[in-house]
Amino acid sequence: MHVTSWTDDDLVFEDAYNVWGKRLFPWPDLPEPAFGTAWVVVKPGTTSTPHSHDETEMFFIVEGEGEMDVAGELRHVRAGDTVFIPPHRDHSLTNPGTARLVFLTVFWEQAPAPDAAERPAGSAVGA
Repeated sequence: MHVTSWTDDDLVFEDAYNVWGKRLFPWPDLPEPAFGTAWVVVKPGTTSTPHSHDETEMFFIVEGEGEMDVAGELRHVRAGDTVFIPPHRDHSLTNPGTARLVFLTVFWEQAPAPDAAERPAGSAVGA
């Protein structure tokens, strides 16, 4: 079993995203997985830098609350919420409160759907 923990002292400012984070990989003695993951803190009164990328991403909100913006669709989020972000969609997270907002992000490259000519007859995309 491998267990890791983090405290605020372990967080590194991610200038490109305007958040504090702790990436979980590389993890000593473990192979690099096909996904990325990090604990992220959005400080009170701040917004993560709006951005998009090739990866699919999920945010698991574990502490606090804020306003999630995915491609212009706004939603209030709080601890217990999970946000799915498709690739190439601008997204940001605002923490308008006075307490920190913490989430776990998991991101991965989505395999392209096969062309109709490559799928077996009668199969649906993603089947």
